[in-house]
Amino acid sequence: MGEGPHALWHVSEDPTIEPGFEPGEVGGYWTTSATVEPLEQVEMTDLIGAHLDARIELRFTPSIWVWWRAVASSTLEFSGSRLRNASEHPARFGV
Repeated sequence: MGEGPHALWHVSEDPTIEPGFEPGEVGGYWTTSATVEPLEQVEMTDLIGAHLDARIELRFTPSIWVWWRAVASSTLEFSGSRLRNASEHPARFGV
């Protein structure tokens, strides 16, 4: 059940990079202001199968916005830095 190729960039922390990687305030991100080069690009042709093999729950939803409103109004720490990749917000369509 392949759904097409996806790229996964493999970047490991290099101890010679200054400044090194530091954990972000929220969201589980590790960042650095230094320029880093990926070690490799791995093509994954069956992302759904990889989740299944790893026994990771995968959910499909027509819109992330209902879930996002619940997260944003909760006491969880969160980051919405990738929301620009989401589908249009339903409020833009009068929903």
